[in-house]
Amino acid sequence: MASYEPLNPGDKVSARWAYEELRRIAAVLDELEAADTTIEAAVDALETLVPPIVWIPAQSFVAVLGTPVIGTAGGGRRHVFLFDAAASETIETNLAIPIGWSSFSTVIYWVNAGAGAGSVTWNLQGIHLAEGSSINAADNINNAVDFTEAAGAQDVIVETPCGNFTGLTAGRYLSLRVGRDGPTAADTLGNDAGFLGVKLTKSN
Repeated sequence: MASYEPLNPGDKVSARWAYEELRRIAAVLDELEAADTTIEAAVDALETLVPPIVWIPAQSFVAVLGTPVIGTAGGGRRHVFLFDAAASETIETNLAIPIGWSSFSTVIYWVNAGAGAGSVTWNLQGIHLAEGSSINAADNINNAVDFTEAAGAQDVIVETPCGNFTGLTAGRYLSLRVGRDGPTAADTLGNDAGFLGVKLTKSN
């Protein structure tokens, strides 16, 4: 990087000396402008490397309400979190909000883990917190919002959109909670639902 150090004009301050000084200053300014453009281009390039989709599998969650358990579906070939039909159950995970993300959409992937028919009511809520914030705070994104969709045949994947997370700041702590509200009237599937994972898709 070029730097500017004034020439010593000695005892004579001439038009020629002033011209040379201005020319050198202009050259330094041009280089600084070029460097700034290069930095901006580098930042833009880095942002294109950030994946537009984040997949969080069932195995990344832990149970926090009720007794949902990791089990298998698909004849034992796939691991899922099994949610009971008779209780409200919730699992949780957390992550750092990816660079360049300020909002994203969510989709839960799940299967009917039994032979019954009916609908399942899911909720996906969360909170993002800055340094210095207390984690003893209620979820404030999609809190108490339910999303109901009909189950497919046993072991058939269903994709249920579960709302958007907005107003986020990259790098902050983000907690995600996924739950099945089995006792609600809209949840009519009489057997377990198997949670495969959740897909987050950058939308900003």
